Amino acid sequence: MLSGVDVLVVPSRFPENCPLVVQDALASGRPCVVPDVGGAAEAVRGGRYGLCFRRGDATSLAAALERMAEPKTLAESRQALQQDRPVLTRAEVVRRYRELYAEITSAG
Repeated sequence: MLSGVDVLVVPSRFPENCPLVVQDALASGRPCVVPDVGGAAEAVRGGRYGLCFRRGDATSLAAALERMAEPKTLAESRQALQQDRPVLTRAEVVRRYRELYAEITSAG
């Protein structure tokens, strides 16, 4: 579903920690424009992966959208997401879970 999206916008006025849709968008390499509260604000890493706006402030949201629409801003966010994205194969994920489970079960 996110493949056709350039930027995810979360215009919520309600305090949310970090909506799953933000995590999904970032994992898909899509920058986000989110309110400046909670985990969503932390997830965009100070503007590296997207932008924040003042929650409940339509003018601030509009300014963030205009800035994100600038080709340089959008390209920088996309590039940061590509550079920082961990590349894990299915086999690597399984290996790490097995190590974790082994560590947990032997710690008791």
